[in-house]
Amino acid sequence: GSSSSQDEAQSAILAPPTRAAMDMGTCCAYFCTGISGFGILTLAVVMTVLRGNGAHYINEEFGEYKGPEDTTHPDPAKAADACLGAICIYAAFLLFCGFRVYRIQSKGAKLAEPSE
Repeated sequence: GSSSSQDEAQSAILAPPTRAAMDMGTCCAYFCTGISGFGILTLAVVMTVLRGNGAHYINEEFGEYKGPEDTTHPDPAKAADACLGAICIYAAFLLFCGFRVYRIQSKGAKLAEPSE
């Protein structure tokens, strides 16, 4: 009696998950796409502010920025360049994860088509 129930419990644990279970690859692809898009938009705004007249945003804590020759304070142009670098990294993730979402959706559309 208990041996067969133990065997059933062990086979349930070792059995591959059913399609109804949450597919973490799908979930992660959608989440990665959303976070990447949000990151790109946010960093683009920060970069625009820093390239514009927004140097005071990073210099309020460090004092007044006196120009490129001032090495004791953060350089807004370098901070904006760092934002651009991060945008490029996020864009790569957006392309990769977005392609995965596209593949997942096209696979789902093919499954939903009526067979003749």
